[in-house]
Amino acid sequence: LKPTMETIKMKRGRKPSTKAEAVVDSNKPKKVKSAEDVKQSDLQNRIASLPLHGEYLPAKAYSIVPPSVNETRQSLVEVFQMVRNQKRLGEKCSVLDIEESRAKGALLFVALKKLNRLSHLYCKEARDKTLAGKQELDGLHLQLQNLKYEMVHLSKEISNCLQFKSSHDDIQLVNEEEFYATAPTEISQPDVTKSDEHQKMMARLHWELKQRQELTSQKNKLQSEMSSLEVEISQQQSVIDNLKPSLDKLLEASLPIQDYLQLPLDKKRKEHSLAQLLPSPLYILYAQASAYSEAYTASGLRISIHGDEEEASTYKCSWLNNAEHRSEDDSDSDMDNTNEESSSRRKSQSKSSGQRVKNVVKPHPLHIQITISHSELCTISMSIQYIPMVGVVCVSITDLTKTGEDCSLLDDDTILHDLLTPGDIGEVFPNSLSHYLMKQYGEKVLMSELKGFGIPYQWAQLLCGLDLLSDTPKSARVDVTQKNIEKIVMAIKDRIGMRVLLQSEIDKMVVLLEEGQSINSGPGSESLFPDTYHSKMVRFKKLTNEEASTHSEKFVDSSIFDVQNRANKFYLISFQLSEEPHKTTYACRLHCLMCITSTYPTVPPIFALVLESQGQKRAHNHWIKAIEAEVNVHSADLLTNGDSQYLLARQLLKIQMCFDTLETTYPSDNREAFLPLSMFPRKYRGRDRMPAYHFVPERGMFDHST
Repeated sequence: LKPTMETIKMKRGRKPSTKAEAVVDSNKPKKVKSAEDVKQSDLQNRIASLPLHGEYLPAKAYSIVPPSVNETRQSLVEVFQMVRNQKRLGEKCSVLDIEESRAKGALLFVALKKLNRLSHLYCKEARDKTLAGKQELDGLHLQLQNLKYEMVHLSKEISNCLQFKSSHDDIQLVNEEEFYATAPTEISQPDVTKSDEHQKMMARLHWELKQRQELTSQKNKLQSEMSSLEVEISQQQSVIDNLKPSLDKLLEASLPIQDYLQLPLDKKRKEHSLAQLLPSPLYILYAQASAYSEAYTASGLRISIHGDEEEASTYKCSWLNNAEHRSEDDSDSDMDNTNEESSSRRKSQSKSSGQRVKNVVKPHPLHIQITISHSELCTISMSIQYIPMVGVVCVSITDLTKTGEDCSLLDDDTILHDLLTPGDIGEVFPNSLSHYLMKQYGEKVLMSELKGFGIPYQWAQLLCGLDLLSDTPKSARVDVTQKNIEKIVMAIKDRIGMRVLLQSEIDKMVVLLEEGQSINSGPGSESLFPDTYHSKMVRFKKLTNEEASTHSEKFVDSSIFDVQNRANKFYLISFQLSEEPHKTTYACRLHCLMCITSTYPTVPPIFALVLESQGQKRAHNHWIKAIEAEVNVHSADLLTNGDSQYLLARQLLKIQMCFDTLETTYPSDNREAFLPLSMFPRKYRGRDRMPAYHFVPERGMFDHST
């Protein structure tokens, strides 16, 4: 490297350091520069122009790009190969050529090192520029974030301003038309406020404040007047309280006078105070029945309240809450009981279920007693109770007496069946609420528990104002009671009156049977029946429903009435036709099974017949059915004046007359026919050869009815 450095110094204008070096250089032969020598010289000049270590290039120096690393490396490889080839030649190659190649290689090493340092300088400058650009970009990004934050803050402030709700927004102001019409001009200022919304709102608020101040002054004035009136009322109330003991003593002293004059004022006052504790249906019934009995004194209606007053006072406010708690407890206990399988749990479950049913059908502590009299012939007393949980009214007969003789037809709890509508016998709950209760507890269990307090008739619900078609079955209405009370009272009076008359008719039949007399059909029946009969009544016996069910199998058509209905009353009646009056044997008998329904005389007695001849049943059933049709279907023809008192007697006479006609037309056992009591222009008619059952009094003969 030493010659190389000297060469570099020489290129920079420096002189050789020693004379020997100058002599050597001057003695050397001068050669003609080749193209490679020119290239090498150019490379040396470029390397010499590069800055030394520690120096910094000016900005323009970077534009002078040195040879690339690849070119320098390639040149260095070529120098190495050249030196290696020269060493191989040995003596053929001079030392000077080797030194020249070595110098050339050293220059290339220096150039490569210089290029390495320049690359680091270029990288440092690029990093510095990149860092400066990053710092500038970070500053711009920070300014952007600050602007965004400021924008969000301003947006929130704008939204808060837009959503701001002043206290005057909650004030109910008068509308603008009323404001301009009622407010004075110095407040409304229409020339200013109509064009400025802010001034308009301020004017309206000012007018509202003024009005409220006036109202506040009026309120304070009225409150002062009210306080003075309260003081005056309290003073008068103290006077009244002091007067009450004196009035109580006066009323107690007047009790003998009330009893003597038959003025139960004290009793009425206690009943009226007790009526305040009644449930709504019973209260409406009490109020309307009391008014009806006072308006119609001849109605024979009396009403009174019975029960525990103390229990009713506590029950009035608590039964609804207790009912809700009981229903919740019932549902919870039912869910618990379904998960238990032991026998002891089942026993306790059945006991608790029975107790729950009793709680459901528990009546109100107070009930109403109604007494209805029918022209001093009969008196019926009914107890009417209300079941709050079920929402129905139950009726039970507490007393039913007949003046004079006993009436067996009245000694029955079915006397009020079918009072207004057919089928109303209390076997079906009248409202829809009970349907779900029956699903929960069972229909038979619920009905059996309920019948301990009475029968839930439909007419009883109407009597207490419960509308059966309403959406709220527990709500009572006064108009329903007013519409039905007179109709129900009259229906009860007619029912017990007709039962008394029917009992008297049956008693007469029994007396006539014992005395052997003919049936009395009452006045006005001469044109319906002949004067004499061949047959006579030999039996009139009352049957129970079980006995009637047994006897019904012997009759031609016993399906015309229901033997299972307890409200139906059955009697077995027999007519006998003897060959000779003094003999005990008989030619034939006609047995009648009579059914009297609860709606008598609206529905007349119904008869089923069977003909017995010498112990054998008669086979001609169509003739017997014709007699049944004459009695059952055409019973209205037997009422001449519309009076149903003698309907039963005339039906029996009709059967007796048809029986005589049948035996006169078709004698039993081929015996000779009886002598006819009347003329028969034609004994039978038609393909079925039907006898003449219709009596014509004007001609005194029997004819076929048209």
